[in-house]
Amino acid sequence: MFISKLNLKEPGATYLPIFNANALFKKILIAALIIAILGGAGYLVSRFYDTGSQNASPSSSSVKSQRISLSESFEIPTGLEGKDAGAPLKVSFQRAQLANRIFISGKPVMAKDGTKFLMLNFLLENSNSKALNVKTTDLIRLIDQNGKKFAPSYFNKGKPLAADSTKKDTLGFLVPDNIKEFKIQYGTIDGPKKLLELKFN
Repeated sequence: MFISKLNLKEPGATYLPIFNANALFKKILIAALIIAILGGAGYLVSRFYDTGSQNASPSSSSVKSQRISLSESFEIPTGLEGKDAGAPLKVSFQRAQLANRIFISGKPVMAKDGTKFLMLNFLLENSNSKALNVKTTDLIRLIDQNGKKFAPSYFNKGKPLAADSTKKDTLGFLVPDNIKEFKIQYGTIDGPKKLLELKFN
């Protein structure tokens, strides 16, 4: 603190303004902090919006899907004998879907350029009094234009089908995105086979 050397007690003395350096320093420091905080907040906000635009998920318009309703069904023997023997297992196709995105373990997966996913949804019906172990990957094949047969690439892990119950299931194939017509073979490995033809627009 700096105070005038004039004798302030003398009558008629001139009072000079007292200069408080500490107070001025505090004001300058507070002003600088406020400017820094406001500037930092503005920078964070701008970074937030920039990051949001860069990391935005694909818009819904980038997700393409076509669906076909199906009504075909077939039956396969259960292998149950004696008093446990009952009705055969019934497999009913519900829908075929051609899409560039599917969900695996709850997470979206996009098809790579030049490919799409061909997905088949169906029901498994067990009207017997015992659970059945069903391996659906052995029941369905995709036949390409050269007659080659392909097993499903995407499927649910096999779990016993509870007695007297119905369960939804899904199988999928990775296919070229320029093909719209497909042939699906279904039936047991050592039994009769049938063909299901799919045509997408």
